[in-house]
Amino acid sequence: MALGRIRKWAAATAVTMIAATVLVPEAARAQAAPDVTAGPTAWAPRVDPMFPNEYVIRDVSSASRNDELRKCRSEYACFSVGQGDGRHTIFRLYRCETRNLFSFINALAVYNNQTGGVSIEFWGNNYYRHVPPDRTIHLIEDYATYDFFKTDLC
Repeated sequence: MALGRIRKWAAATAVTMIAATVLVPEAARAQAAPDVTAGPTAWAPRVDPMFPNEYVIRDVSSASRNDELRKCRSEYACFSVGQGDGRHTIFRLYRCETRNLFSFINALAVYNNQTGGVSIEFWGNNYYRHVPPDRTIHLIEDYATYDFFKTDLC
């Protein structure tokens, strides 16, 4: 009699394990699926490293992007890049260093307010851009922006 209960228990356990193996990953996939009705996919552009007294401003509208760039303090290099949702991330950088760029895809605009004739340079595998310290907004083509993986502030 005890053997019959053990067999039933073993069969029930096997069915439960099989169901868990099939259903749990399916539930996890359904939970992780993106909501395509939520709107355009956005990304978070990043510069690394960032140093003290350097700033990042996210979710700037296209209408106010140029105004925010013109607020770039003296001796700073400022640029904005698109986030993929119609908004922009603005970087205000001070320290003379080479930086790595991540998720730089489109809408790069550069305002170089550095002193002493210091330029900003952007590098990619196929494209290079030099931005002089002329206190004007320079718009960089999307195809070049997408290629960039480094910038140097001096």
